[in-house]
Amino acid sequence: MDVVSGVQSPGKLKNGNLIYEQDEKTQQLNVANIVTAFRLKKSSIDHEEVKETDVAVAEHKKLNSVLVFSQYVSYFERGMYLRFLRTNRIAVDATAYLVAGLIIGMIFNDVLLLGVTPSVLYGRNCPGNSDSQCFFPNDFVAARRFGFYNAMALGIVAVSTGTVTFAGQRKLLFWRDASAGASPSAYFFGELTCDMVTVWISSLVYTSIVQLMVPLRGPFLLYWLLWTMSVFVMHGLSYIMAIGILEMGNATIAGVIMSIVLTMFEGFIDLLGNIGAWCYTLWLGRAASNIELLQGYSVATSIPQICRDNPDLTGEDGCYQNQDGETVSFYDFLVGEPHSSPNLAIDFVLLLFFGVLLRSIACLLIHTLNTDKRR
Repeated sequence: MDVVSGVQSPGKLKNGNLIYEQDEKTQQLNVANIVTAFRLKKSSIDHEEVKETDVAVAEHKKLNSVLVFSQYVSYFERGMYLRFLRTNRIAVDATAYLVAGLIIGMIFNDVLLLGVTPSVLYGRNCPGNSDSQCFFPNDFVAARRFGFYNAMALGIVAVSTGTVTFAGQRKLLFWRDASAGASPSAYFFGELTCDMVTVWISSLVYTSIVQLMVPLRGPFLLYWLLWTMSVFVMHGLSYIMAIGILEMGNATIAGVIMSIVLTMFEGFIDLLGNIGAWCYTLWLGRAASNIELLQGYSVATSIPQICRDNPDLTGEDGCYQNQDGETVSFYDFLVGEPHSSPNLAIDFVLLLFFGVLLRSIACLLIHTLNTDKRR
């Protein structure tokens, strides 16, 4: 059976290719037989014929769970086949992330995210017991805008590629399968599992290009995990757009606009960053600053006692104040209030939470929207 169209070949060849059944009623019957096959498979495992009228309630629930799981496996197999063999989707996705990584690489190529070397910038606060005087830094915004640009680039690419999963022809295929009794949950989670494979691959391509072109000091694996989490969240948003909006083009446009708007709350723009705790981009930006400045440069996150005792000391003395005149650590001074008080574990947990929340909404929508089109 052809996994895309649902038609079945009688085994005849024409010019070396199988001839598929073109009768519409036969196609619909073949789709219905997919669901029926799951029941027959369960019956063969139990070595007895399953009759709905004879099974107990507990056995009925068990049968349904096996049925849904079998469908999930089939949808996963079909999804992987479509992505890696039947179509060039994985190549298209990887190319999109490659281009995005090249753009970020060109913007930050040969630019230290702290502007100058640590020995000059940190002085006595720098690891390695540097004897250089700690002068007020002249350029420290690169580390902040790095997270901002990555959030925007990944948001646009992720929502554009993720929309394909539940939009266009894929939506029509789901309506066809659901009309024959297929489980929406099995379809939804089967596609999610396939997408997670492509997300890891695409984010690996993106991370590799950025790491090659930008002089980053943060660990590769942490950046790969961070960019994967970013794509994970934005794919959840793209699913909502794809399921909630009928036209694939409109869903993509709406998703791109939303991703740009969300990037404004990343924290690079102080006015919006200060009210952006509800937005995933704020925590993405915090994690990016954390990985580079703490994991890469080991920037001091504590306030020296001499600075606490002498609030009049300035950056030339190794003491720093925020815009409100409060004495802060060198790390908090560099990243600003939206990204201050670093905690990488919390950043990653919240990114995971946003991704799961958006997928939960998408799962609810796929069960409740357009049910009239599945009959």
